[in-house]
Amino acid sequence: MLEGPALAIIVIGGTFLSTTVAATVAWIRARDRAIRAEAKLAARPAPAAGDSADVMRALDAIAIEVERISEGQRYLTTRLGGRESQSVSPRSALPAQGRTGRINTPS
Repeated sequence: MLEGPALAIIVIGGTFLSTTVAATVAWIRARDRAIRAEAKLAARPAPAAGDSADVMRALDAIAIEVERISEGQRYLTTRLGGRESQSVSPRSALPAQGRTGRINTPS
């Protein structure tokens, strides 16, 4: 039976051997996948000029819709802003003795 340094050398050598074999197999499989992916990419037809025009039209439509949404938000902001100036402010709703000019914050 092996003991001491001889056993350690055999265990370390076996570990290195299995790690090297696993890394080599993984590298070969990755290389094969890369070659197949490149072949698929080369076989794919180039995008037509009409495709980019479709994307540009869709992008323009989205930009128009976003502009409409922002216009609606601006309109609502001005309408609500006008109401706020007409309503009673919370500060004037306080009794006269409660207004000290200071803001009390919880600690």
